[in-house]
Amino acid sequence: MNTKIIEYIRKYYSWEIPGKTEAMQVFRAAYWPLNEKWPDLDVVAELKNTFSTDELIHKYSLWEDGFNSLAEAFYEEFKDTDKFNFCPSCGQIARSPTFERCEGCGCTWNLGNDDKNS
Repeated sequence: MNTKIIEYIRKYYSWEIPGKTEAMQVFRAAYWPLNEKWPDLDVVAELKNTFSTDELIHKYSLWEDGFNSLAEAFYEEFKDTDKFNFCPSCGQIARSPTFERCEGCGCTWNLGNDDKNS
């Protein structure tokens, strides 16, 4: 899969990837001191008390290693929806879900409108 699409998913839709919430809890348990303001403080504290820092880092690494395959599955499920904003001229992924100019070919377009301008 195109690296730009994977990074687009990571930037705009990573919270919709299965396991992201749990992965971030593991990440915070491994790398951050506990914060009383976290809504999931009890979960993160339990992780810190149950696993060593090395074990938590390893658990998070496993999720990160599998991110590309999860992103591919997400793409296959949603590629024909408005989550993905492709250039109508060259087909390259846009910078963001709302950006209306292609960085590849310079084409501009209006989202939600079938008029295509080049």
